[in-house]
Amino acid sequence: DIIEKAFRRGGWFATSHVKTVNWTANVKGVSFSEFWAARPGEVRSTHDRKLKKHGVTVDIYTAFDPDVWAEYEDIYGESWKGDEGAPQFLRAMFEHEAKHGALRIGIARKDGRAIAAQLWTVEGGSAIIHKLAYRPDASEYSPGTILTAAMFKHVIDTDKVSLIDYGTGDDRYKATWMDTRNDLYEVQLYNVKTISGLFGALKAMAKGLFRKPAMD
Repeated sequence: DIIEKAFRRGGWFATSHVKTVNWTANVKGVSFSEFWAARPGEVRSTHDRKLKKHGVTVDIYTAFDPDVWAEYEDIYGESWKGDEGAPQFLRAMFEHEAKHGALRIGIARKDGRAIAAQLWTVEGGSAIIHKLAYRPDASEYSPGTILTAAMFKHVIDTDKVSLIDYGTGDDRYKATWMDTRNDLYEVQLYNVKTISGLFGALKAMAKGLFRKPAMD
């Protein structure tokens, strides 16, 4: 709203709309046991039942290990996520984060085989969940639930973070782990003193007139 008003005062056409959402959990002063007790009973039951039945193990790494990274890439390649897009950039980013103590890589294994992976960073009292994936043929073990619980426990009880951020996207499972849903807006700005800006503003206004209202 502040950005829109500022540009409008300067003679620009400005409009905005909700583009996506962001889920967060405020865990300041909260232990993992307290956080876990507040999760839906179905999630806690599934976690405990599958962990006991299948013996999935979890390791959390705070240093960059090429072998562990290879496990992550292999899992991601088999998952529903599709092509990584920029694997070299991602690796360089997490190598950099590791040098500053911010890296958290979680790997879930069944009988020694890596079946799920998550990439997090921890910095400035906040934990950010960047990537998560699991092998489709391991879904019966609920590795995502088991690994997520272990990662939350680590950042809450060991790293003592105050906030956990699930990034962008309104995936249903995020509501299971998070408490606050935040709208993220896209702001479009057009300089109507230019021909391209004027046409862009007219097009944006037309879209606004015919845009369907958001459903609850």
